[in-house]
Amino acid sequence: MAIRLPDGSIQMSDGRILYANSVILAADLIEVLPLLIPPPTWPFMGGGGNGQSFINNNSPSAGGGGGGGTGANGAQGVQGPQGTNPGVQGPQGNQGVAGTGAQGAQGLRGFQGFQGTQGPQGNQGNLGPQGNIGTGTQGFQGLQGSSSGGGGLFENNQSNTVGTTDATPTVVVSETIPALSVATFRAVVDARYNDGSQHASFVKTIRVHREGAGAVLGIENADYTDDSSFALTATFTVSGNDIQMTVIGVAATNITWKVRMGRVILP
Repeated sequence: MAIRLPDGSIQMSDGRILYANSVILAADLIEVLPLLIPPPTWPFMGGGGNGQSFINNNSPSAGGGGGGGTGANGAQGVQGPQGTNPGVQGPQGNQGVAGTGAQGAQGLRGFQGFQGTQGPQGNQGNLGPQGNIGTGTQGFQGLQGSSSGGGGLFENNQSNTVGTTDATPTVVVSETIPALSVATFRAVVDARYNDGSQHASFVKTIRVHREGAGAVLGIENADYTDDSSFALTATFTVSGNDIQMTVIGVAATNITWKVRMGRVILP
């Protein structure tokens, strides 16, 4: 049989402990009910039976029956303590349906702000220092008009214009080289086909010296050449003690040449 424990719980015959919030099986009621229903009052108080008396002839006469007794109600039992094992939490309710209301209208766009005032212009920065003067070599000065000019980069300038009609070498200008001397000469040669179909320009530099009989040329340097015909020649030559500028034209072609030659000197 089940028994009530001091803390108010009930221990079943199979050893299980039932608390106030425990689940009670139908089979457990047989053991539990006697603990939940107050027991009857013992001994029962009952009324006496009908008495009989025999008078004279021993005839029974009715006797008053004893009153029936009523037992008092038992006292209410003490309420057991609240169980300490909480029940299983119920499942969480479903989330409510999302609202379907229409989105509110977009608010009006605010006015554009006023454009800010432009700030004053800053002061001009200081002027940087002037760069160093270049140290490159100064270019050659143009040919001087005459040998008496003085102070130029050339002296004893020679200038002449000739025409050619064939490929025969033609001396345009020349100068005699003094004995026991060396000099540097430069010549500018321009050529034009008389029909205007071709043009040419040559700038040549050379060293020449004379120690004994006859002038001797060094290495000719072509400073600049631009010949659209690719058929003309302008070169330094010597004849005896003289340095010359010689040109060669094209057969059966009229060409006009202009040559300027001078000795290079320092200013």
